[in-house]
Amino acid sequence: MLFLRKLKGYCIIALSVLLLLAGGSFSVCSAGENIVFLVSPTPTVEKMIEMIPKFEKQTGIKVTVESVSYESMMEKETLDLRTKMGAYDVFWIEATYLGRYTTLKGIESFDDFVKKSGLDLNDFPQSLLENFSYEGKLYALPFEGCLMVMVYRTDLFEKKGLSVPRSWTEYGGYFDVIKKLHNPPVIYGTSIMGARHEALFYEYLNFLWGFGGKLFEENLYPAINSSQAKAALRFLKSLVPYAPPGTLSYTWTESATAFQQGNVGVEVIFSDWTAALNDPAASKVIGKWAYAPLPGNGPTAFGGYGWAINANSRHKEAAFKFVSWATGKEVQRELVRLGSTPTRISVLKDPELIARFPYLSVYEQVAPRAQPPMKIKAYHALYDSLVLYLSEALIGAKTADEALDIAQQKWIEIMKQSGYIK
Repeated sequence: MLFLRKLKGYCIIALSVLLLLAGGSFSVCSAGENIVFLVSPTPTVEKMIEMIPKFEKQTGIKVTVESVSYESMMEKETLDLRTKMGAYDVFWIEATYLGRYTTLKGIESFDDFVKKSGLDLNDFPQSLLENFSYEGKLYALPFEGCLMVMVYRTDLFEKKGLSVPRSWTEYGGYFDVIKKLHNPPVIYGTSIMGARHEALFYEYLNFLWGFGGKLFEENLYPAINSSQAKAALRFLKSLVPYAPPGTLSYTWTESATAFQQGNVGVEVIFSDWTAALNDPAASKVIGKWAYAPLPGNGPTAFGGYGWAINANSRHKEAAFKFVSWATGKEVQRELVRLGSTPTRISVLKDPELIARFPYLSVYEQVAPRAQPPMKIKAYHALYDSLVLYLSEALIGAKTADEALDIAQQKWIEIMKQSGYIK
């Protein structure tokens, strides 16, 4: 390590002299640097980590990976950004973190890096770049799309002569299909992520948007007790009798597993479950399922993540090279084979890959509609407050109207405390 520090020092001095003599600008060389990458393990992340030696050989940059649980990762990121230690150069980020992390001045904008490097951003869906932008600046490159889609049993749809629903409530729509598929205990019409958990927030959000509702007015004043919001919650509650008995304790894991085990006909799911649905060691629906866009033309919830650069990093150029590689076409093509949701247009449209993985065409349709719930620093307090009242409505402790009227007042309090409204 002492040798590497000396090598880096010699590199800086040599380049400084040469560039100053030439009247040029100064840039720290990346070869020989060591960057620290903080992540949480997923199948696609672990596969990408296996590929890192190739990056190291190409660039001379050493990557130290710290892979921990999601909860631990969040704690480490937050502590590092608060203390400005710069212990991690690159880390996992979701769009909902942006308000909090930019408030801490903890993440570096990619704008200057992109401009200097000439990185072509046109191969990323514009919607995904917008999802990782805040106040006009790009703060991450998208790695995993993690879109919310409808997954359905193709064999059961064919057997019952059903078409993919294009609406939530009309004849032949989502609710109608669920009723026709429902044949307990063999098959339940649907499953919902009904636990008091962040998963319920995302589940409800798709229905909220699908029914024409929204979380906020233009001035960030809460709008979660609108007539559309209440109708969406009543609709979600109407699905409970058609779901497995434990659905009100389900998060994304239990709900997706219910479909994977062949117990459910159709449901809303995150696309990062693709690998599990095709896992021959665990799945009972291999060759019997397909994805489709959620009904309607409104937004769909985006749960994807990307890689950000620590504003306190001492290796920002090296970190940018790593993030560019990790979100590049070569890596993305390889990860598709595991079931990832690629974030590169060229991969989504690749005819060879589409022939092998037809759901890629669904991702291409859904990506322009995908948006995060919000990016403000109060996100965690807001979603935690809302899921309490969504849960009370689903279990019958409150009506949908009562639950959302109370939630509206709680959201107003949180937004005032956070300084967004007066």
